[in-house]
Amino acid sequence: MYSQFKEINDVIEELRHKYSFFDKFMLIYGDIYALTPSSRRCNGHFHERLLKDHASRTLYIATQMTTELQDVLTPTLIDHCLISAFLHDIGKILLTPKDDKCAHALKGYKLLKQEGFPDTVALPVLRHMACCCWKPLTVYDAIVATADALASNPKIIIK
Repeated sequence: MYSQFKEINDVIEELRHKYSFFDKFMLIYGDIYALTPSSRRCNGHFHERLLKDHASRTLYIATQMTTELQDVLTPTLIDHCLISAFLHDIGKILLTPKDDKCAHALKGYKLLKQEGFPDTVALPVLRHMACCCWKPLTVYDAIVATADALASNPKIIIK
């Protein structure tokens, strides 16, 4: 579906164009999300300088995974899955020094719900941390969790 795009930013722009809730959110939170260091209070992602770098890697991998599932998932579910993949760590912008490593998943979920995102976008954000009490329950939860895990591995090179 999105494999025709050469740049991951083109996928983001297409999703913003299609979904006003995503576009509105990015207008409010996009800059802070883009400028948040990836290593902020959480282990992993140290090979990526900024959170947006990890988010883009995760989105790229999710795009490749959903391309293979076009016969199984509706176009809207694919879009929602990709938005979740890009925003899966949005809760990191709200972390405090007292938070544990899974707090960003819950904070991200709550933020997305507060901003009017549907459950098909917000729940995979909550469930992307397999080490926490919220395990992936749906195919799109699993796609986001898997894409995050693969994007976190510095040995996986994306050109």
